[in-house]
Parts: sequence; structure tokens; C-alpha cells
Amino acid sequence: MKNGRYRRKLYLTFLAIASCFILLFGGLTSWIVLSAQRSNYRTILQHTIAAKNDSTRVVLDTVCAAMDTLISTDSAQEWAASGTGPEYYYTASFLYQDLQRILANVMRIDYDLTVARPDEESFVITSAGTISKADFFDRQDTFSAEQWDQLLSAFSEGADESFFPLYQDGELHTLYFARSVTYSDGSSLIVFAAIPVATLFGSDPQQEFVVYNDGGVIAYSSETPSVQQSLDKSLAFLLDQPASRTLEVYSQFTYKGSELFVLYPDKVDFTIAYQYSYTALRLQALLPMLLALILYAVGALAAAVFLARRLYHPIHEVLETVPIEPGEGKILDEFQIIRQNTGTVSLLNEQLEHAIQEQQTLTTRRYYRELLFGIPDWNCPLTAEQMSAGYCVALVEFLAGDENTDDWYLQLQKNYLYLYVQELYPKHNIHCISTEHDFCAVIIETPARADAQELVEQFFAIPSITCRLRIALSDMQEYVTHIRDCYQQARHLMEYRYLLSSTRLITSDKLQFSENTSYYYPLSLESRIIQAMASGQTGAIDLFDSVIEENMNQRTLGANPKKSLIFALTGTLMRAFEELKTTPEELLGHRIDFAALYAQNEDPAILSTLRELVQQFVLAVQHRHQNSDDELLSKMLEFIYQNYADDIMLNDIAQYCNISPSYCSTLFKRLSCDNFKTFLNRYRIQRACEMLKENPRMKIAQLGEQVGFNSSSSFIRVFHRFVGVSPKAYADSLLDAEKK
Repeated sequence: MKNGRYRRKLYLTFLAIASCFILLFGGLTSWIVLSAQRSNYRTILQHTIAAKNDSTRVVLDTVCAAMDTLISTDSAQEWAASGTGPEYYYTASFLYQDLQRILANVMRIDYDLTVARPDEESFVITSAGTISKADFFDRQDTFSAEQWDQLLSAFSEGADESFFPLYQDGELHTLYFARSVTYSDGSSLIVFAAIPVATLFGSDPQQEFVVYNDGGVIAYSSETPSVQQSLDKSLAFLLDQPASRTLEVYSQFTYKGSELFVLYPDKVDFTIAYQYSYTALRLQALLPMLLALILYAVGALAAAVFLARRLYHPIHEVLETVPIEPGEGKILDEFQIIRQNTGTVSLLNEQLEHAIQEQQTLTTRRYYRELLFGIPDWNCPLTAEQMSAGYCVALVEFLAGDENTDDWYLQLQKNYLYLYVQELYPKHNIHCISTEHDFCAVIIETPARADAQELVEQFFAIPSITCRLRIALSDMQEYVTHIRDCYQQARHLMEYRYLLSSTRLITSDKLQFSENTSYYYPLSLESRIIQAMASGQTGAIDLFDSVIEENMNQRTLGANPKKSLIFALTGTLMRAFEELKTTPEELLGHRIDFAALYAQNEDPAILSTLRELVQQFVLAVQHRHQNSDDELLSKMLEFIYQNYADDIMLNDIAQYCNISPSYCSTLFKRLSCDNFKTFLNRYRIQRACEMLKENPRMKIAQLGEQVGFNSSSSFIRVFHRFVGVSPKAYADSLLDAEKK
């Protein structure tokens, strides 16, 4: 049982517990180690800072004493008071000797003194000799002329001493300490002390510190932006802390994982803040912590594996008695294997029951469909109660708007109705069957038509159906074999949808209400008669007879409805001539007085006269078709072959052939056995395939435009419909054939 699911869960559980143990004790050990090292590190830092404080005080005391001694010499006072004559150079030599003597007494401390007068003409006296101010400022190891000007400005504003740093390679190299003295005779002198950073702050290159006073920051340990930003944050923290320079030699603070030490020198007006990070300390503690973590991990994992094996042992002994087929890479469920026999039988029973139920549902639906179209199957799956029950048929028409006329949209709306009917099926015996492009029939088992009408009215409120619906509901008839009669009645009721255009649900009650004041002659039936006449079909006479039968024999028309019917039939005859764009003289060889036909609306023989004219029209069209059909079809095809690359429509070809668009559509389909749009698209795709064979690398958008498509998406969809693959796939196959 290497791949047992329970075994794996058991091991994962104990491993998770072991991981928590490792993290807990590892973290506790790390905290103890870091705390101990931090305490030791802080003690070492305190001793280091105490030593730095003593060293800094000694250096500053020595430098300040040397500067005071130099300032108080007679040579300094005389040189400051001398003009530009011989005494200027004479006193300068004595001042240089005093400067050398003072520096010689403290050679163990590395620093340098420089003396200068505030005027621009005098030179500078250094430990190496005299030098002009211009040359002195040009040296890289001293300050610049701009800093000199700033120094003079500070002294002129009343300052007695000033500090400014000198950086080299981004690091603090020298801190300059300048003092200004004014003697009793009004002469002044400026003394500089250049203190190297190692002398004042120590020689550790990694230490970070900042020198500041009330005027702001004097110097940073480095010009690196990250170091200065860190020191600025620490300085802002220190300025908010209470500190006493009189009671403490130095102050110590902890801020954001760093130790801060603040020194307060006595002889000068500045403060030094040292910053020490614990990053290096953590790196030093990393190895001991890793070793401890590894020891914890080994012990915890060994204990977890041992306990998991001990707990899994009883399950393993039980599974030894169960035959298991090994499966490579599969994870076995131990408890599922134990229950395998009973579980398998139960699952097979459920699957068999579900399959039988599905088969019964499909058989019942097929049987109802066959009943709907009058082709009953004698292997009836219905019960005796269902056979003798009452049934209604609702014929549903999906009225798509102008923007949604595609087949897929109507089919989607039908699918939403199917889903809704399926939700009603457990409670009601109801089935939805597609009949035509935009129609479907709903068979409802019901004891009364009112119940079926209440159920059908719910269709109008289905949220997912966005198009308008028109429904014709038949009367209820008993016994299942009368479903076809109900369907025929619903179709007959639907023919009145244009007469009752404002009615969404058409029933026989509403139709009977309108029969006394209206005649039956829907626009769809008139259109069928005109198309049949224009095509020379004898079915036009049968349709005309059905209108007469419905209005004269099946109902009683008053004078006004009968008069309106005759006017409508006379208008149909006129529109038939307009459809062929001809006149009675050209087609029949004689004139028809339509005004006289309108005037004969009360003549009993007027209907026979109109029927005879319809028959003459059909015979004349048939005679004409025998001579001109082939020539007209050739003319239509010639127009398509020459203009397929343009955005041509059926109206264009009808105008070219001098016939009406509707007659052109009927004639084209009869002569070519295909409708205009399908024939045009097929020819365009044929031409596209020929162009791809000549140039398989042609762009799809360019190809679609050349064969008459306005958009690439339409071209790709139609190409896939006729060829079976996309244009790109077809072009790739041609390129692969060329490579082979």
C-alpha cells in the first residue's frame, strides 16, 4: 500500500505537526541565540563607545589647546596687525616657527593647523610653509574657495567657530575646525584645525555616524544616499529624545533594529551620533540557528514517521486480506477498497435506473412528435391514463427584431423555452418540439384549456427569452391521437396573427369575436398567392379557392366585409402584374378593367371572374417561362460572376433583369435549385479558394474584401461553412503541400 490515500493523509498530518514543532522550537532557539548575542554585542559596543568618547575628548582637548596657544602667541597678534610691508613677512616667519613648535609637542595625535587672515591678499601659513590662498584652495586635501566665503560670512555674522567636512571617494576624510579671533587693536585672525576622520572617529570603515549641532548636520560618515537617509531618520528620532549633556558622558538608544550612541564633547559645539546595525550580528548567528533547526527537523521528522507507521499498521493488516489490482501511479482509498463490493453494486443499480429513465423520456418525446405530425408509432410508451387524457397544443412564434434575425439567435431563444419546459415537466406532462425555423409546438396534457392557457401565459415572463413571442393555443381535445388535430387548429389560429396583431395569445374565443366583422385573408396568404402566380404554379388557384372556401362557406360575411374581400382579391391580381413588371395586355393579350371589377363587388359572378383571371395569369406565365427561363437564369448568373466582389443584393440582380425582387428570388431558386444568398456565398468561397491556391500567403482580411465580404468574421464563418476549415487552416495546408 505505497499509494494509500489514508496512509498519505496520516503521514501529511504528522509531518504538519512536526513542521509546527520545528518552526516553534526553531524560532524560540533563534530568539534565545539572538538575544544572547545582542546582549553581548551591546556590552561590547558600550565599551567601544566609552573608549571612543575618551579618545575624542583627548583629541579635541589637544586640538583646542594647540589652537588657543597659537592664537595667544605674540607672533600671531603681530602678523594679524601687520600691513603689507616688510613687517608682514618678518612676523609671518616667527608665526610659522611657533606653529611648528606647537605641532611638534603633540606628534602622537594626527592633526594639522593652518593660519590665515580674512583679507584676500594675504597668504596662508601651513605646517609645510606659506602658500597663496588661490593655490591653497586648489588643493584636493583642503576646502574650496566657496567654503572659505561661507566661513567668512558666518564669522561676519558673529560666529566664533565653525565646522565643515571634506569628503574623498564618497567617504568623510577630514573634519575642519575653524576659529576666528579679534585682537584688541581690531585685527583678526582665522585658525584652522584639519582633523582626519580616523583621528577623531576611529579607523573602522563600516561605522556610520553623523556630526550635528543646533544649526543642523555638520558631516555624515558617507555621502551614500542610503546611509544619509538612514542617519537622517535616526537623527530625527534622537532630536525627539530628552538628553542631558551635563549628567551623561554619552546616551544610548535603540531605534529600528539599530543601536544609537550619542557623544557630547566639551570643548566644541557639536554632538556625535554613532549608529550600529544588527545585520552583521544576525549573519553571525545564522549558522548556529541553522544547525539547531536541522537537529530539530531530523528529530521531529523521525518521530512523525515512527508514529504514522504505528498508527497505520492495523489498517495495513486488514488490507492484506483484500485482493487489490495494482495500478501504476494511482492513489488508492483504503476505506473505499474495503467497501468496494457493496459500493460497486449500488452504483451499477443507480446507473441502470438512470439509463432506463432517460430512455423512457426520449421514447415518450419521440412518440409525441410523431403524433404531432400524424405519424403515430404503435409501440406506445404512454399509460392508459395518459392515452385518454385531454391535450392542447400551443404554437409559439419567435418574433426577432431587425437587429437579431440570425438563425443562431432564434435557436438560442428556442433552447431557453426548452429548458423552461423541462423545469415544468416533473409537475406537468408538457413537451416542446421544434417545427419550423421560427416556430415550435408545445404539447400540454390538461383537463381544461383554461389550465393550459394559465401555463402558457407564463412563457411571456421567461427572463432569458429576449425576443417577442406570439402564441396560438388550440382547444382541448380528449385522447392522445387528437394531438394532430390540436396542432392543425393552432396553425389555423396562427394565420390570424396579422389580423390580431396586438394579441399575444390567440385562442378560438378571440377569433370567433372577430369573425362577424372581418374576413379571412392574411397578408402571408396573399404573398403566397402572388409568388405562386408569378412562378406560374397551379397551386395559386388552389390557394385562391381556399380563401373563397374559408370566407364564403365556413363563415357568414356581411356586405361590408364581403366587399372588402373582393377589393383585396382584386388588389392581389393587380400586385401580381406589378410583381412581374408587366401589364395585362403584354401578358394576357387583352386589357383588364380593374375599375369595373371594383364596381362589380355585389355581382355574384365576380369571384368566378377573378378566379378565371388568376388561371389565365398562371397559364400565361407558364408559357413565358418555357421560352425565357434559361435565358433569364444565364443573365442572373452572368451578373453574379461579374459583380461577386461587390456588395450586391437580390434587389440589384432583380433590377438588372427588370423583374421584382420577390419574383427574382422565387425564379432563381426554381431555376438554380438554390437561393440567391447561398449561391453567391458558395461562388465567393470558390473564388477565394482559387486565390489561395495562387497565393497561400495572402492576408485573410484582404482576401475577404476581394471576394465581396464586408468583415473578416463573416468571411471566416462562411468559408468554414462551405469548406469545413478556416481560411488560415486551408492556406496552411496548401503551404504544407508545397513544402512536401
